[in-house]
Amino acid sequence: MLVIVLFAVAALFALALAWRLGVHARGLKAVQISWRSWGALGLGALLTVIGRPLAGFVFISLGLVLAWPQERPHRSRGRSASHELEAARALLGVDPSADASAIRAAYRAKIARAHPDAGGTGAAADALAKARDLLLKTLQ
Repeated sequence: MLVIVLFAVAALFALALAWRLGVHARGLKAVQISWRSWGALGLGALLTVIGRPLAGFVFISLGLVLAWPQERPHRSRGRSASHELEAARALLGVDPSADASAIRAAYRAKIARAHPDAGGTGAAADALAKARDLLLKTLQ
């Protein structure tokens, strides 16, 4: 009986975990876990509660696999090219009329603080380099 109770708790935990994965991966308004994964999770919880813990475990596992976020090709996250240019200019702190030398000077000033050797992070340095490259590319 204790095994059945433990599997039932695990099933409810798996349901909660699947819901939380969906919420954190896509935001509360965009939770899109398919009906197949909810069905498999629910059936697994039901089977576990009625005394079939092994079958319940199989369906819970299937539901979690179906609910796992899929890899998607990298996109610009729905942002247009003009938004990306504005974000790059804001990151470097340059005007839309800035020339190549002003962009490079702003990059050097920002990277001096953002570089990992200066106490910054690699992600910040990469973001600055991408912003510089994007702005210089648009000048060509």
